[in-house]
Parts: sequence; C-alpha cells; structure tokens
Amino acid sequence: MNKLILKSNLAPLFYDFLKYRKASKKWSSTYQENLIRFDKYCLEAYPSEITLQQVMLDDWFQQSRTEIAASTNTRTSVIRALAKYNNSFFDKQLIIPEYLKELNSTYIPYFFTQEQLQNSFYSLLHSI
Repeated sequence: MNKLILKSNLAPLFYDFLKYRKASKKWSSTYQENLIRFDKYCLEAYPSEITLQQVMLDDWFQQSRTEIAASTNTRTSVIRALAKYNNSFFDKQLIIPEYLKELNSTYIPYFFTQEQLQNSFYSLLHSI
C-alpha cells in the first residue's frame, strides 16, 4: 500500500486509527481508499472541524441513489470502525448507524424442463 496522505484537520485521528488497525492486522486497501475519500469529504464539507462529529457520520452514511446497500456498507465500513475507535477515547459518544439491509431480490429463477436440459447438453456436446 502506498503512503497515506490525509489533508483534513481530522488527519491526526485518522493516522492514530490507521496505526491501531494495522497493529491489529485489520487494515486493507479498501479501508485505505474509503478513509481517503472520507478525509476528502471532511476537508470539503467541514474544513475547520478538528473532531469527529455526529453530523459527519450521518451525512457520510447516507446511501446515494446510485449505490446498492452492499456498496454503501463497504464504503462506510472503515468509518464505522473509526467511530467505534473514537468512542473508546472520548466521552462524547457518536451514534454509529447500522449496516444497511439488502432488499429482497425480485429475481424469479427459471426452471428448465427435462427436455430443455437434454437439448442444451446435446447442443453443447455436439458443438465441439
């Protein structure tokens, strides 16, 4: 992994969190990419803030209209861990949003008839 360069006023907290997670062997390139994105977001949306705030989490955890629940959960996973880390050191406890639940699929499986399966296998065997 490349050296992590963070620019927001929250960078000291992020670097301490990074050291802790690496020492715990709980760090990944996906975590790093999403922490960089969160740092950029904090720099743009909260340029003078020096502590992690509830409003930051609430805004960051909003699912965009182009995301599925799994993507949102991946994007927010490192920030969820960061908030837990933050809560372990400070009296002001942040409320950590729950993981999003996947919507039930509307996919209806197609069941092949015996004849359709035989024809498919026959076609496969005789196309070689």
